[in-house]
Amino acid sequence: MNDWLKITAIDVGKGDCILLQRGDHAVLIDTGYEDTAGKVLGELGAAGVKKLEALILTHFHKDHIGGVSAVLKSFGACRIYMPDFVKDSEHFYTLVRTAEDLNTEIIRVVSDRRTDFFGAQIRMFPSPFVYDGTNENDCSMVCALSFGRVSFLFAADLQKDGIAAFLKDREEHFDVLKVPHHGNKKEGMAELLAAVKPSVAVITDSAAKPADDSVLEMLRACGAAVFRTSVQGSIAIECGTDSMVVIRKDRNG
Repeated sequence: MNDWLKITAIDVGKGDCILLQRGDHAVLIDTGYEDTAGKVLGELGAAGVKKLEALILTHFHKDHIGGVSAVLKSFGACRIYMPDFVKDSEHFYTLVRTAEDLNTEIIRVVSDRRTDFFGAQIRMFPSPFVYDGTNENDCSMVCALSFGRVSFLFAADLQKDGIAAFLKDREEHFDVLKVPHHGNKKEGMAELLAAVKPSVAVITDSAAKPADDSVLEMLRACGAAVFRTSVQGSIAIECGTDSMVVIRKDRNG
């Protein structure tokens, strides 16, 4: 197996779609929009993905699950991990119908879960909140990835309350932070950065809906190198068990 692990934040605008890949093995966190599915399929194909070992869905907003049907029909997935709540939306029902049609197992994550994929450990942290129809961002499932000494935190769309709940009784640093909610909410960010202490921050924003200047300033003040899909396009980080490097930027900015 390839000794290196590659993590790519695929540019889907203000949305999330993150590919984890090592050799022939691949996991996808979120799928972007329905309208960006073609871009996602193209990047997965170019990366040599044949089938996903898992699809992890952090929550059910359209910028995170809009491309589910296209991804599953084109690449399949051994299983889908997702939060344990139901959303009354067409995107959610499409997700469930497509999984049923393809006989794809859905695992609803109800408590902290650790899963080993191709020598990397993925931890999933479901929200402690009950979904009430208005708090979906704070009901996001957070994911952490560890590969040797290198660690990543994918903070989905957490806002102030979700950040506080995630940090409660938890002391852990991460090398790379996928900044929550596309970098446009500063509430709770100071506490998150103080706890995580990232050296690299990845923001999945767009030119039309860019990250907030105050968030960018906070990231720079904490010493993190900032990469944005609105500026660099799809951002890939390749890492060994004790080092990492950004290896590709689609656009200059």
